[in-house]
Amino acid sequence: MIPWIDSFLEYTYQKNSRSEHTKEAYERDLRQFEKYLEKEHIEYKEVTYQIVLSYISFIRTEGNKQLSNKTIARKVSALRSFYQYLQSKEVVSSNPFIQVKSGKFKRKLPDFLFEEEVEELLQSIDTSTEMGVRNRALLELIYACGLRVSESVSLKLSDIDLVERYVRILGKGKKERIVPFYEEIGQQIKCYIETVRADLMHRNNQEHSFVFVNMKGEQLTERGVQYLLDQQVRRSGILMKVHPHTLRHSFATHLLDHGCDLRVVQEFLGHSSLSTTQIYVHTTTSTLKEAYYKAHPRARLTVSDE
Repeated sequence: MIPWIDSFLEYTYQKNSRSEHTKEAYERDLRQFEKYLEKEHIEYKEVTYQIVLSYISFIRTEGNKQLSNKTIARKVSALRSFYQYLQSKEVVSSNPFIQVKSGKFKRKLPDFLFEEEVEELLQSIDTSTEMGVRNRALLELIYACGLRVSESVSLKLSDIDLVERYVRILGKGKKERIVPFYEEIGQQIKCYIETVRADLMHRNNQEHSFVFVNMKGEQLTERGVQYLLDQQVRRSGILMKVHPHTLRHSFATHLLDHGCDLRVVQEFLGHSSLSTTQIYVHTTTSTLKEAYYKAHPRARLTVSDE
């Protein structure tokens, strides 16, 4: 990574006559971003708008120092220019910092399903069919463990312990984490593996250890997961667009709503930085109101009077 920053700094210094102070700030901003990517095991080309938002959240509160919007705007401006340079060198195909409007750095709260909607989605799956048994086990597991879709389709039989009821996940940066699951999902996975998966593998003469397979007994793809989820969402009557990541967001939101510690959720999600977890996790309005009425002395007085 370092050569690209050096190359960019040399390029921009020659092109623009900036003060020494400005040059130092520019380089400091780029090095800070580089350090963040290295910590999160993210390449330049892998940076998305969501990662940009996570980074902004991270630098805003790093070291218990609240940065002003003006300072953040300067940092974003430096990175936007840097990514324009990387684009010109064909290191990256797009510039995720283009989407960040100057001066507007509010966290974007991710979509999630309410608990009742998750229940509707899962209960609407027809488990009298082979694909229904598979879909129920898959979507239950994604929601039960907060899996990324890439992690769900990469799971192998050896990654799931049905006795101790946990799944071993190899996440981003080859970082391993262990997430437990409840008894019901264990029964569903066991049923799927021993019946549907076994039949599909035998019927199609397949030999591999991936847990979730398609009708041909081949490893299920990420696109395949989105397709089956789209179909299931339509059947359930849920109106919003639901992605596999929506279930991951819902997993985190519901854990926090029921009192789970943020750092525990961070471990479950496989995030290196707590700030990344904070931007992925959405707190419902009802939870905020409940906490407010329980904690604020005047609010408690009003409730008791009622």
